Amino acid sequence: DYVTPQGYKQEEVLSSYDEATYRYATVYPLEVKKIDQMDIQDEDLLQRYSKFAKEEEEKNKEALLKDLEVAKSSGKSQIELAVSYFKAGQFDNAEGILDEILENDPENSQACSYIGSIVAMKGGKAKSPAKAIQYVNMAFDYYDKAEIHARNNEDVLVFLLNRGNLSISIPEAVFQKSLRGAEDFLKAAEILVTNGSEDKELIISCYFNVAKAYKSAGKEDEAEIYFLKALSFDDLSYSLRYELAKEGYVKEQ
Repeated sequence: DYVTPQGYKQEEVLSSYDEATYRYATVYPLEVKKIDQMDIQDEDLLQRYSKFAKEEEEKNKEALLKDLEVAKSSGKSQIELAVSYFKAGQFDNAEGILDEILENDPENSQACSYIGSIVAMKGGKAKSPAKAIQYVNMAFDYYDKAEIHARNNEDVLVFLLNRGNLSISIPEAVFQKSLRGAEDFLKAAEILVTNGSEDKELIISCYFNVAKAYKSAGKEDEAEIYFLKALSFDDLSYSLRYELAKEGYVKEQ
């Protein structure tokens, strides 16, 4: 068994998808208030961040649902429609399309990546620990196929993010995947930065997830480097501010 963060259930952690959060870090000078995770001084700040983060999450959900409606009515490709269903949290619909894609094209890298994440979510809902482990191992098999058949940077980025998210969501004591997760998010960040991605939120999330992965692996010094790397960006979303504050990192206001 394992302990999840306060407010989360085991099945939610194992079945989560986080976009839903990579190179050697350069730590920029900045003023940081380090607070003890178990004795947080500024509860008002955390509550405020939490409130705003929930509001952001609701807006993001609405935007993803709108994107899905556009995808359904605009003649998008099967993989684009499946991804839209996936991001909107409609996993059964996504799975049906992905199964059809893989039946016709078993080497479709992105389909392998997303079906792997759906399989992992089934592990989170499994009543038997042995069955849960089986599902997680099946998911990694799909990610391995996605890696082998990746044809371009987009394919690579998709499997890195999916595999990285699973690697940091499962218990380290059972799977020992945290360092794999750190490596995946670092590579994903490098691709995003090198290609001039404007999705700063995703880049920051990658660095934050690198830090989480290192922390889970017991590498506290490396984790601190990437927590500070994530914190160094301007205009952090409240979701990221809240997650960083829970880890004990906040910018001076």
